[in-house]
Amino acid sequence: MDAHDSIIESQVIQKYYADQQRSKEPELKVNSLVYLSTWNLSLPKGRPSKLLPKFIGPYPIVEVHSDTSNYKLSLPTELAKHGIYNKFHVSLL
Repeated sequence: MDAHDSIIESQVIQKYYADQQRSKEPELKVNSLVYLSTWNLSLPKGRPSKLLPKFIGPYPIVEVHSDTSNYKLSLPTELAKHGIYNKFHVSLL
């Protein structure tokens, strides 16, 4: 039990210090224009990845899920054809 309590206590302390370094989520609303990170998107092949843009857009926000920090964007049909879903976490915007 002592080991279990020590693990729980250390998790609480680590969360406290990690939360101090986190920045607040930006206030994004419906119809706001945002750029989308291409970090984990499967973009068309044929060009070296270092020559691809880091962000694409701007795209309007269609739906806001503030409890999960997810946002639904209005993406062009070209991206939908590549199988890119239109819901993204705030860290990618």
